[in-house]
Amino acid sequence: MNSKIYNQLKRNLSNQPILLEFLKNQIHMELLINYLHEPTYTNKKNVDEAFKKYFLELRFTAYMSSLIHFTSIDFDKKRRKEKKRSILFPENDPNSPFPYIGTEDQYMEESQVSSFESIISSLPLHKAILKLTETEKKVLLDAYVFNKSDTEIAKNKGVSQQAISKTRTKALNKLKSYLTNGEV
Repeated sequence: MNSKIYNQLKRNLSNQPILLEFLKNQIHMELLINYLHEPTYTNKKNVDEAFKKYFLELRFTAYMSSLIHFTSIDFDKKRRKEKKRSILFPENDPNSPFPYIGTEDQYMEESQVSSFESIISSLPLHKAILKLTETEKKVLLDAYVFNKSDTEIAKNKGVSQQAISKTRTKALNKLKSYLTNGEV
């Protein structure tokens, strides 16, 4: 009997997948059948409350799924951005041509450093840094030694954040090129 009613409802509700999914549950189907046989206020209320609970669970699941999806995308973007910014700090690379400069807690004060070249102990990296322009050296020094954001550097220099980002990226690409192509 229930399958006959379900098949008839399935034909009538073919464009309502949420209702069809709701009625696949045996308890929900029985509530609907009770209401169809005895259309009382109590039976209607039971079907309505069951559907509201089902729909709330469905919406909550969709919300959580969406939240997890977009949070993971944001996390991945932040991780990639941080990895791109931390190119001078290859923490887990045993084959790195230059040593690890320090951890996030070990950034130097500006008064401790006279020039970017003076704090680099790796000869290949030192030679590569000497080929950079003074502006590129200063941006890298501020970003990686003094742990300043692009916005802070831009504010101090009186230029846009985009210009600092472009200069930093260009300098890192030059260093990468010098170090990987053996041009040092």
